[in-house]
Amino acid sequence: MKNNLRHNIVFSFYEKIGIIISQFISSILLSRFLPREDFGGIAVITGAFAFVQFVNIAIENVLVKDFQTLKLSINESMSQFIQLNIIKVILISICCLSIGYAYYFYTGKTLFLYISCSLLLVLIMDILISPLIIYASLLYKQNLVTKISLIRWSLNVFGLCFLIKFPSLKVVLIKDLVVLVVVLILWYYYASRELKLAVKFQKLNFEFLKNKLLGYSVWVHLIGVISNIVYRADAFILYYFVSLKLIGNYNIALTVANVANIIPSILITQNNVALSHCKTDLESKLITGKFIRFSIYLGIVSLVAFMILGKVYIRLITKSGIDEIYEYLLFIVSGLLIVKMIISPLVSYINIRGNVKKLFFKVQLPLLVLVVCNYVLFSQLWGAKGAAISNLLNGILWLGLIYIEINSYEFKILHIGSFRDDYNQVKSYVEKKFTSLK
Repeated sequence: MKNNLRHNIVFSFYEKIGIIISQFISSILLSRFLPREDFGGIAVITGAFAFVQFVNIAIENVLVKDFQTLKLSINESMSQFIQLNIIKVILISICCLSIGYAYYFYTGKTLFLYISCSLLLVLIMDILISPLIIYASLLYKQNLVTKISLIRWSLNVFGLCFLIKFPSLKVVLIKDLVVLVVVLILWYYYASRELKLAVKFQKLNFEFLKNKLLGYSVWVHLIGVISNIVYRADAFILYYFVSLKLIGNYNIALTVANVANIIPSILITQNNVALSHCKTDLESKLITGKFIRFSIYLGIVSLVAFMILGKVYIRLITKSGIDEIYEYLLFIVSGLLIVKMIISPLVSYINIRGNVKKLFFKVQLPLLVLVVCNYVLFSQLWGAKGAAISNLLNGILWLGLIYIEINSYEFKILHIGSFRDDYNQVKSYVEKKFTSLK
């Protein structure tokens, strides 16, 4: 498993580097060539769509927990997942388009219609390919996931280059439609060729779906939705207290901060894969502890990098409000890294080995109430800076809640392992390298 995980992590790293480069270029193109109100509108609709995710129950997540049994009848299982996702796409499309029209009638701004349609296309794509991505990762075929992902993000950048000549949300909408079609064709082609799937549509097995949905997936889904709201709802709530132009500045900070989400997500994804193959609870705890340790290293390096290079990055995106945006950025990144370094690996452990229903009611539900209250209160009192500060506060509150919950599983600090041992190993490795050079 160690070699297979190393293979997955290496290709995940390649993928995330590609995404970082793509999002870096995309953020420059979007913020420089779209009007700042349009860029702010993207943040508002993205936040509104976070609440739509309650409908987007990813039942295919049960593949991670029950992989050993589901792989014996994988074609039938994947057929059920994909058909349910098609039904889900229809329902979500109605919800998302309704949100777009509601904002249009409320403000008279057509930009909300274009943004809603564009983000909906991205959401549809992610829903339809989700079962295939999870299955490929569990088969340790992260190289396939990486290859298609790099094609997707390259097309994304290429399409946004047309904003230089035609600075309009229509360009973004057309780009997302093209990317959707290409990515779906690629995934369903390689599903047969590389994953050896022969998925045929058959009658929905409601007993199967009900068992998988009510027993596990619905709680994991609700946990994920609340996590998404924690990340996304700030701009949506902020819209009711400040101008759309100011939200455009705040969205620049969110866009830059999103880079801090990419690299740690490699470890989070592979932590889930590793846990799905663990045989004992102790092995699961030790694996999770190791991922926490490495995540902390990445988090510290990321925070220092943002402190040193944050203003440089912002200057590449915009020429105004740099100090203000940088201040937002540091608060947002600090809160995000708390979640990614410690909370996410522990949530993964509970998702696989613990009681997800208990996690939802004891951690995520109280967190949702606190997060919404914080965003509303801080945004009302201090505007965009208040929303940024509440990101850090929410991360600290989340850490406290998850600490209380993980104690019930007898998860101890010693399971994280020794930072000193890591230091000694690195020191020994460096000394050997210097010795060999002499």
